[in-house]
Amino acid sequence: MKFSLAQPLQVKIVVYIRIEEYMAIHQHDPNASQLWQYFNAVLIWLNATFYVSKRKKIMNGVDWGELYERFHKEVLDRDKLDKEIEKLVIDSEVENTRGI
Repeated sequence: MKFSLAQPLQVKIVVYIRIEEYMAIHQHDPNASQLWQYFNAVLIWLNATFYVSKRKKIMNGVDWGELYERFHKEVLDRDKLDKEIEKLVIDSEVENTRGI
């Protein structure tokens, strides 16, 4: 089951969890701070790794939860990534820039 959270930039984060399992484990927690902390960690990583405001259109709908899980422990060069993204955006062979 998917649980979606969205932030003001409309960049969607999809976290794969079993809602029933999560709620059963955390039903007596006083709040959802663990989930909120994860959500914030993904947003901090996203904004530190990509120029979100510059690439808002093509980043909308990307599975940021999955990318965070795969790459958040790696040191990524924000400028180098942006140059690679720019190359793909202007490449005439790329038909759909969403999700580059």
